[in-house]
Amino acid sequence: MLHWKLAWQSIIKNKLEYWPFILAGSVAVALNLVIQLLIYSKGVQSLTASVSVIEMLSFGQAVISILSIIFLLYTYSFLNKRKQAEFGLFSILGMQKSDLIKISWRQQLISFITVTILGIFSGFVFSKVLILLFIKLVGGNNFELNITKASIIFILVYFSICFLFLFLTDVFTILKLKIISLLHATQKGEAEPKNHWVLLITGIGLLACGYYISLTVKSPLKAMMQFFIAVLLVVSATYILFIVASTIVLKLMKQNKRYYYQANHFITVSNMLFRMKQNATGLASIALLTTMALVVIVTTVSMFVGQ
Repeated sequence: MLHWKLAWQSIIKNKLEYWPFILAGSVAVALNLVIQLLIYSKGVQSLTASVSVIEMLSFGQAVISILSIIFLLYTYSFLNKRKQAEFGLFSILGMQKSDLIKISWRQQLISFITVTILGIFSGFVFSKVLILLFIKLVGGNNFELNITKASIIFILVYFSICFLFLFLTDVFTILKLKIISLLHATQKGEAEPKNHWVLLITGIGLLACGYYISLTVKSPLKAMMQFFIAVLLVVSATYILFIVASTIVLKLMKQNKRYYYQANHFITVSNMLFRMKQNATGLASIALLTTMALVVIVTTVSMFVGQ
């Protein structure tokens, strides 16, 4: 009972850090649920090209699932430092590492239940509007929305795996770090990232392969698997290049003494260099979501006008 009480008090105390994490998780659950409801909707299954539409939605589900876990890890990284400091305080008060692990999995369970409930509810509400728009755009006449067991089971299983992974990161942190390191986790700054030229070349190669496949595919509906592989390659390359290339560019700017040792550049470049290791993931996610939004808008408008 003590572990449950401490876990709940920790969530309430750190609510400013928990709310962004809960919000990001709820949005991820809602997006995945909407796609699942579209896949199993009778209105979509009754379309003339239902097989191609469902196949496209399934590939979209895979991309959204990958982005969901990345979002969860990114938002959880801000919360994790606060939790590490708390665990350090609990250790000083006499708790063993096993007690910290018990508190951690209770916190993850509470977060998982909150995220899934909010996400399923909001996803169901927005899916009713989206299914009407989707069927209208593709010329369907069946607007029935089906809440299937398969879609709910997928959401519960997938996000339980995601939160299990977050719990394992907590366990690894607790077992690896010393008590004094946990206590001062919030005061510890980011280490200067290293140059990774191999990853840079890998990212450029993945990006080139992704664009080559996408440009050489003559019919995306007939070669959906190739198009899906191209999307995964571009997504992976985007994250690698944002994280690695930004660091290399900033270090090259730092090596240029005429440019670096100026009042307007010194502080800016230094701050960006130390923060880019964490913020690059968010910037890459923003770039990908913006690109996806533009592609969806252009494709939808073109299809609607081209009818």
